[in-house]
Amino acid sequence: MAFLALVGSALPATSILAQDSVEAGTVEFNENELEELYNSGAWTIQNAYGLDVQGGNGETVGQVEDFVLSTEGDVVAMIAEVGGFWDIGDTHVSIPWDEVEFTPGGPVSVPVTEENVEDYDLFNSADFSGADVDSNVAAGADDERLGGKLWRASELIDIYARVKGDDDTWANFGFVNDILIDDGQIEATVVNTTAAHGPTVYAYPYDRVRNDEDSAWWVPGDPTYDIPVLLSDASDQAQFDPDRMNNQ
Repeated sequence: MAFLALVGSALPATSILAQDSVEAGTVEFNENELEELYNSGAWTIQNAYGLDVQGGNGETVGQVEDFVLSTEGDVVAMIAEVGGFWDIGDTHVSIPWDEVEFTPGGPVSVPVTEENVEDYDLFNSADFSGADVDSNVAAGADDERLGGKLWRASELIDIYARVKGDDDTWANFGFVNDILIDDGQIEATVVNTTAAHGPTVYAYPYDRVRNDEDSAWWVPGDPTYDIPVLLSDASDQAQFDPDRMNNQ
């Protein structure tokens, strides 16, 4: 299974503010589906940050810094900070996902060496030239947004999550805390609610979220994750337990 819950804002043209509310059960995991998720091969972006990266020679060359994802829910590339081990200064490189050997808990193996590091210049190595990526993204651009249909995982994590209030306006619900990945695709996003709504944790599966521009929960650049569920129903769902993930 391959899921992703994208998020949205009331501000851009792609907002779903006018979108009809949906029944909570249509965009949430039930108890049985959560059990399957816990026992799947899914891993968390948050736990992947900072993992050691081993280069082509088997030596530790850096750490995982971020992931490039697509609006279709695919993992496109991994961004790593390398260079300190080679006395070339801290350098950000992107490794196409099909060249990454990822193990939850690390280390993560990539074919990067001191001799070929320039071949993995940020974004060039993943054939992004025709993929609507901002041309000014460069090494060290920790906070750059990619734009278009590609985005960094860090753009989504920690932004506010909202649901629809009784007066059909957006109400704060919590924040996006994590993204779950399985088999190179996004399984779900994880939302931690505020104390007023728990506090608790919920996961939202991607395959139940319409991902087109007119109804996406989020598109790159949006400041909030907008769940089209009524506030009165938003907490009526199975709670997600991050500690039960099989790679924890």
